[in-house]
Amino acid sequence: MRIGEENVLQVITNDVVNYNAVGQLLMGKKTRLLWISCVAHCIDLILKDFEKLEVHQITITKGRRITSV
Repeated sequence: MRIGEENVLQVITNDVVNYNAVGQLLMGKKTRLLWISCVAHCIDLILKDFEKLEVHQITITKGRRITSV
């Protein structure tokens, strides 16, 4: 079974620089294509930044204690 590029609407990739460049190139060549980076990866990066803020460190420590096995 052939899907065909005319049926591909969206491409989701990891948020690595190489994938970003390829995604931008693809969107430039294919007008119907939407490229986005992986939402889970973006959220992970945001949470890592939150962890650097002193105001969140206690909450994160408690959360790790609850979820660690």
